Amino acid sequence: MQINHLKALFTSLAAAIAITSCSDDKFSLGPDPGEGQATLSAQILFRNYTPALSRTSGSALNGIDNLFVIIFNESGDFVDIKKFDRNNLNISSSSQTPPDGTGVEQPVTTDKASFNIDLPYGKYRIYGACNIRGEYETRLRANCDNETALKAMAMEWNKTTIADNDQMFGVFDLGTADKLPVNTFDAQTIAINRQELNLSGWMRRLGSKVTVGYDPTGLYEGVTIYIKQVTIHDIAKECPLGESNKPTKEVELIKTGGTVTYYTEGSDNDRNGWLRLQKGTPGGPVFGTDHSATAEALFFYENNQGDFKDEPDREKYNKTMNPGEMADNEFLPDHTHPGGNPGYVDWKDKVPYGTYVEVEAYYVSANPERPSSGPIRYRFMLGKNTTYDYNAQRNHHFKLTLCFRGWANEPDWHIDYDEPTPGIFTPEEYFISYLYDQTMSMPVRLTNTSGVAKLRAEIIENNWAPYDPNTADGVPATSEIAGSDFAWNRSAYTFLKAKYNSSKYNGNANFLGFLSMRKTTTNMIGSESTFYGEDAMTELANYYVDNKRGWAEYDLTSIGDNNIEGNDTYGSYKVRKDGEGVIVDVPMWTRAKHMIPMTSFSGNNPYNAYRRKAVVRFTALDAQGNQVKFKDENGGEFDYKDVPVFQVRRIENPKAIWRSSDNDEGFDIDLSILAEPGTKTFTSLTSSGAWRASIMVDNGNFITISKDGKTVSQVNNDNTDDKYITGSTGSYMRFSYKPSGKTTAGSSRSGIIKVEYQDYSCVHYIFVRQGYDGRTRLGGKDWSNYNIYAMKGTDNQPQNRNGITSMDVLTTESPLAVGSFFKRCNYRYGILESNNIDYGAYVNITNVNLNTAKISGDNNTLTKETARWNQIGAYGWSNSDATYSWVGTMRAVNQSNSNMKVPSYDDYEKLADCRQGFGVVYGDGAKNTAKTTQLAYGFCDTDNNNNGYNNSTGGSESGIRACIVYDESNGNQIIFPIGIVGQGRRARTVWDFTRSATMTGCPGMLSYSGVYGVLPNENNYYRPIPYNLYRDPGVVYWFEIPEPKGHKPTQNNSASWDINYFSFAFGPYDSASLGGDNSNSNVSDALPIRLIYK
Repeated sequence: MQINHLKALFTSLAAAIAITSCSDDKFSLGPDPGEGQATLSAQILFRNYTPALSRTSGSALNGIDNLFVIIFNESGDFVDIKKFDRNNLNISSSSQTPPDGTGVEQPVTTDKASFNIDLPYGKYRIYGACNIRGEYETRLRANCDNETALKAMAMEWNKTTIADNDQMFGVFDLGTADKLPVNTFDAQTIAINRQELNLSGWMRRLGSKVTVGYDPTGLYEGVTIYIKQVTIHDIAKECPLGESNKPTKEVELIKTGGTVTYYTEGSDNDRNGWLRLQKGTPGGPVFGTDHSATAEALFFYENNQGDFKDEPDREKYNKTMNPGEMADNEFLPDHTHPGGNPGYVDWKDKVPYGTYVEVEAYYVSANPERPSSGPIRYRFMLGKNTTYDYNAQRNHHFKLTLCFRGWANEPDWHIDYDEPTPGIFTPEEYFISYLYDQTMSMPVRLTNTSGVAKLRAEIIENNWAPYDPNTADGVPATSEIAGSDFAWNRSAYTFLKAKYNSSKYNGNANFLGFLSMRKTTTNMIGSESTFYGEDAMTELANYYVDNKRGWAEYDLTSIGDNNIEGNDTYGSYKVRKDGEGVIVDVPMWTRAKHMIPMTSFSGNNPYNAYRRKAVVRFTALDAQGNQVKFKDENGGEFDYKDVPVFQVRRIENPKAIWRSSDNDEGFDIDLSILAEPGTKTFTSLTSSGAWRASIMVDNGNFITISKDGKTVSQVNNDNTDDKYITGSTGSYMRFSYKPSGKTTAGSSRSGIIKVEYQDYSCVHYIFVRQGYDGRTRLGGKDWSNYNIYAMKGTDNQPQNRNGITSMDVLTTESPLAVGSFFKRCNYRYGILESNNIDYGAYVNITNVNLNTAKISGDNNTLTKETARWNQIGAYGWSNSDATYSWVGTMRAVNQSNSNMKVPSYDDYEKLADCRQGFGVVYGDGAKNTAKTTQLAYGFCDTDNNNNGYNNSTGGSESGIRACIVYDESNGNQIIFPIGIVGQGRRARTVWDFTRSATMTGCPGMLSYSGVYGVLPNENNYYRPIPYNLYRDPGVVYWFEIPEPKGHKPTQNNSASWDINYFSFAFGPYDSASLGGDNSNSNVSDALPIRLIYK
């Protein structure tokens, strides 16, 4: 008998259905996907798969364990079955595609396996089956009597091991694979009539897969979707090898297939750990998957329920739903209403045995037009389009993208959502600015106001402490945070909460918190002379209660058919009609800047890495003041709705952008925060609602801001849309600023850019100025923008006014430079900032030769020399009258000999009546927001050449921390830099609270606070904010003449002005800058000096 050596080749095939583009449909489709094939590379094909929880790799069905070749003669009689194990196959890859393989993903490869079989001459029909194991091999061999039985042999879905559902079936023919069709179950008769023939064929998997992505770009602003998981339902229990599969009974389906989860471990019931999507979430537009061959997928057997596009009643099978035609209660999550009931005729688009995917999510709207929230589900019936096709064919990759739009809870696709009525709907959480005396309005929607006369809002929790969501009591678990300089007084938190626990304060010392239900009417509660302690607590508590800071009520009885506005001395509110209900815009405020200054309690949030938390309780009242009950989504009754209000983290980067008069270089703004204690890296901040930026003040018509091709150059004092640049919910707050042209030397122009974020409930100001040299009018005086670098002193001892009437001085070349540090009335030794870098903070410099600077001679030549701390004399409190004050006239030799002087206490006091901001200031040479603290805080012009510490030319890319004092009416502004180390003071003595012998006294130590160690003992429980004072960044500036006790409303004598970068304090420092002795080296701090024009 003639034996033919037949060389055979089979190729595995994976087809892809792409359902990816977005339209008004929830699940949308791109161009018609056809029957495109997705071939797999050898590397992917042979990857071992190990199931892990609900995670299923996209390559789970790609393995090849074995191949069976089943041979029939031309009459259909069984001839032979041959088995090839994996190690008997020569597996490689190919780029061939079948002629009917349209829509193939590129670049792709097709796995192929070669083998040899021997057959006698004759005519045959040849089939192939892959990955047939165990009992199914026995059944396969038993069903080889004829082709019909072979094709009808059913495989059963393995629910335990997904990778075992990888069976394939195909046919062989003569010729090359690219000439052979793939979408057939019928083998052609082939003639074996010569010794060497090439045989080819395509193998198709019985199973298919679906990947699901999510596109939130169509959502309204302020809407958030939290996605928990996606599950595939009603998958076929069995599938024949070589026939189209169509289940016709419920028992032929597996109700729940696989699940892909999007939550972190342990957060399945906490949506804060779910996939969180908003309109502008960075990294999009599609999240959850990249639809790649290895992307996490859901698998299922073929389930072909038909294509109804040509049916006369096809519209009843149309998957696309019109939200305008849907009943309000058609889709509800408890499955008790028609649309949510599996027994309902339209539960699955009248295709009861089709396969579908279901996305489980939660919806939150903080949009003022429709505040709401609740569970939500999205369903999609699998098929090859989004209209009439329900054929979930074998060997396909369905690439599904769920495109959210609008409120996301409209029933415009298969969506379950329940909004109970009547009810109170609020944002799940809301935000308010980190700055003092700022306001926002929270929308509160009542869906039925029958019997409701008032809405009451009451603060039941109001914190001064940092908020930590990861602890049981919501504050950091320990006072010290490992690996950081952060510390807070946890003991004081516990003490105050326990001490002031009466119902009057809601058991929480709420009178110390940041939030108010009434308009803030003063920047200071109490006075500078009030000492911290129990009396101060009583004063703050009485103020909070007497001025109704903790509650407000809103009348709903007079609204009628029109909106109303309520108003009283504590602020205004609005009530808007909303169908049968109303929306109340409830105003809230951050509190005063100083809540008794010596306590440091404030409406400002001092914490970089932490928010602060308050909770507001909303209650509906009838005309008699009784609570009106409402129902929640589960039908349960409730009396009130509690909403957390978070004071957002402080934004310090960037805070100001300054340019010299001949510099019109732009700057890329990227609002950034220090997100964790101890981090040295700034994180770009996203807005949890829509955001916008506008020009608030522009006194020189020079400000332009731009984003995404839109440029704004006009002040927006009328809230006009075209005068805003905008960003979507969840997006980064990034845009550009540029001065329009240059300005005249010696002049300046300035302004304020306003950024509103978190649905415009929070605000950040960016101060811009062009022109370093121009005088700045603030508090009734003209202020210089520079500190002193060196003076024309000749004596190592202090000099009084009897000996001199004026002094030549050299000011800093850059307004970002803190300059040199001077002891009181010592003009010779300007202790250079380079010492701060060389030795650092909290270092004993008693025996160190400090670098100093002075000017001398007719040409005012800059000279540098060294001196020890004890060689530099100064005046103390014994010499505190006008005779021993700073000289009355200082001529700035590098500023046209302008006559200036050291500011007085009154000059600084008038600055305190202005507004202050604290953050990172950039000058010439900086083009974008620095992302490390080293760069953001790193400006230091040690040689006074305006080149910066990094020796760049014409400025520095580094910024500096500073206090910006400004007039919000005209944009006038000056800055008080605190220096590169952040400790703007060399203290004459340091109080050591660590009981360390090495830290006692330490005259001249670089220490802003003048203390070492946290503030201990119970007395400091009444001022917990300064607990970590010794690490606080800040600076102290001299004023002209010391103020003795009783002359001004301060507790102690004062000779200097205190600027605390952490607590936002801006006020007179106590007596500690000076000692009591007449004149010696340790009676005076060394501090920087700012000048004003005479």
